[in-house]
Amino acid sequence: MRHDTLAGEGQPAPARAGESGLPRELPAIPGADAGSRPDSGRLDCVRPTHDSRARSSFVTLRPIVDAGPLPEPADFIADTRVEPAGGGLYHCDLSDRWNASVYPFGGIACAVALRAAQAELGPSPQRLRTTTTVFISPVPVGRIEIQVQRLRIGKSMSQLQVTARAAGSSEGGLTLLAAYGQEREGFTFVDSEPPEAPPPDQCSPPADPPPGFQRWRSSFFEQMESRPVRMNPPWQSDWTGGRAEAVRWLRFRRAPRLADGTLDPLALVAVSDTMPPAIGQKLGPGYPFFFAPSCDLTVHFFESTREDWLLVRSRCRHAGEGYASADCEIWSRDRRLLVYATQTMYLRFEVPTG
Repeated sequence: MRHDTLAGEGQPAPARAGESGLPRELPAIPGADAGSRPDSGRLDCVRPTHDSRARSSFVTLRPIVDAGPLPEPADFIADTRVEPAGGGLYHCDLSDRWNASVYPFGGIACAVALRAAQAELGPSPQRLRTTTTVFISPVPVGRIEIQVQRLRIGKSMSQLQVTARAAGSSEGGLTLLAAYGQEREGFTFVDSEPPEAPPPDQCSPPADPPPGFQRWRSSFFEQMESRPVRMNPPWQSDWTGGRAEAVRWLRFRRAPRLADGTLDPLALVAVSDTMPPAIGQKLGPGYPFFFAPSCDLTVHFFESTREDWLLVRSRCRHAGEGYASADCEIWSRDRRLLVYATQTMYLRFEVPTG
């Protein structure tokens, strides 16, 4: 797997974009006006001229990182495990193995919150049906405090509310709602088709960028394998912008399996939070480097799978006023729809240092 990710890739909640340890000098992008050295604590940057695609002037930063060896495959289930402290309070020691950049991936923070909700619900024939998260401030690496409130525990459906933040912090963190339900009488159909895609073993890994093209490193994606199907990088020029859609195969380097052999559904929450590349597919070659932190994330759960590879299709439906709205479908190799997710992202063209 390559360490570099596309612009905007998988950024979580507000103010989470960035990269610790970034170099202080970035070479100018051809055709851009070199910016002056910023104040202490900020990164050198280039300031392109007005770009009609973004409809505003912006600061573009492409951090250079060392594409060193991959870390050992991490245990998703162990890294999102929670400890009960009584009264609906739980703790988790959140690892930096799942960072988007400075802070943990938004989908990982959601998975931790849902792990606590499941623990509070206890053994039950009800399974997770839907969850919605609003990101308020970063949920950082380290000791996390998760408070679960039982809104209603019923015989056939239950609803819980979860807040998660750094232990001892007054920051908002995230607030999540989750609904659980038993199987019930109803209709059965899927009015959507999976994207056409060759099997993952017939797809090539992501291409390396050319010399001099800067890339950034995300520990989350170092725990994933990727096989692009329809997802073009900005450095290639043999394609044109069009449909705001990205399609790829993804799998965890260490599959997070439950005792029955199925993939942990909370791992699908993390995978669903990977929608930003759809934006670049609309813009075309050379699209500007951007981050797309999540304002929210809603996930609907349908089916389970025992397969490692997941076919992920992201689609951006609207972008304007500095925001973008997207959705994501995750399909199994045998063409079953596993989850459907939506979110609103806001766009940033600078790299905060955390």
